[in-house]
Amino acid sequence: MEDARRARGWRMALVAGFLATLCMVAGAFALALRPPLLDDHHDLIVYALERRGIGYQQIILGEMWPDQVNRQYGAQAGPISIPVQVVLTNGTATPGWLTCAAFERNCRLTITALGLQSVQLPAMQSAAQPAWLAWLERLVASG
Repeated sequence: MEDARRARGWRMALVAGFLATLCMVAGAFALALRPPLLDDHHDLIVYALERRGIGYQQIILGEMWPDQVNRQYGAQAGPISIPVQVVLTNGTATPGWLTCAAFERNCRLTITALGLQSVQLPAMQSAAQPAWLAWLERLVASG
């Protein structure tokens, strides 16, 4: 009788351990499959280039226009235009423009030399994330 109880206890512990491991693996997959965090204009350009398989060395953003309005009103400003220069892997610099109807939304990228003509970009996302997701990222990173 005592052996049967002990065996049942071990089986329950193994099942609980298996379920916990399964949850951790599912969480790791969820982290791996989530879309990239786009929290600034540079990230938007990287997103567009990588989606199209365009290799680059550097992305240079110029001054926002109208700059004085954006410094005064911040994220409420719009529409804005930002000159962009992408240095490709072969060293060629290609100019273009990033235009946004609002500071973080409705952005379009135009780099004619790369065949990018008014490409619609996703809206920026805030860097804030749920506490459980931050915990899960730390846990996965710690190995």
